[in-house]
Amino acid sequence: MIRAWIELLWLADLGAIVTERVSRKTAIIGLPRFGAGLLTLLLLRGFTLLQAQPIPKLTSVSPEWIQRGTTVEITLSGEYLTNATRLLFSSDTESNQAGIAVTELKAQDSKTLAAKLAVSSSLTPGERELRVVTPTGVTEPIAINLSELPELHESGTNKSPESSQLIELPAAINGFIKAPAESDYYRFHAKKGEPLIFDVFASRMNSPLDSSLAIQNLEGKELARNEDANGLDSLIEFRPPEDGDYLLQLRDFRYQGGAEFKYRIYAGAIPYLDSIFPLGGRRGQSVEI
Repeated sequence: MIRAWIELLWLADLGAIVTERVSRKTAIIGLPRFGAGLLTLLLLRGFTLLQAQPIPKLTSVSPEWIQRGTTVEITLSGEYLTNATRLLFSSDTESNQAGIAVTELKAQDSKTLAAKLAVSSSLTPGERELRVVTPTGVTEPIAINLSELPELHESGTNKSPESSQLIELPAAINGFIKAPAESDYYRFHAKKGEPLIFDVFASRMNSPLDSSLAIQNLEGKELARNEDANGLDSLIEFRPPEDGDYLLQLRDFRYQGGAEFKYRIYAGAIPYLDSIFPLGGRRGQSVEI
């Protein structure tokens, strides 16, 4: 970018010199417009050089959620990322430090970057801004999220009870309902009477999925089901009737699906807030809730 500005200024000076020299001869050769025209062409050439500098663009990151205190590999997609030099993260609101170290950064092509991140365990869970730096500029930010739960991703083959994906609770489960009438199955072990939460986030993160969530025993008997606990998102509070393995089934209520039908399930013996009372209080006063 600096080189282009220098060249532009050099071209402008050259045009001014030519204009001055030509204008001195206008009385003889009658070329009063030649110098100005040449200057215009040279300036246009300079602006073309400026516009030719590729501006990097970042469109997505995968995975979107990473667990704090872990080292993970992520993939960044966008445009003009070949010469990326580093990643920038917004600071933690409590420590005022990013707390995310980039240990590897490699361009797979002009549209894809692979990076390895080491995430501090002391960071506050929540959303961070991520940018890519290249010699020609810095991308607009996209969001990457820090979680305190282990992050699990569907295997892609868990489409029947027989091929259910074995998971360990607690966890945050990430997946997609990619085809109409498709179901995802997860198998988990639980103890009798242990209070478990299965909280679906789909509609609340702008996914078109209208979730239908169910828990079955291994014989296929349905023990619990929910559709619309939080808008279109499902929620099940489950106490296993006995020690053993159970199946978690998720599908779209309308039997739809597609590449954008993503979901996230918070699962396990995890805190969950049902309600709060009172809903407000006076300023300057203590309130017991």
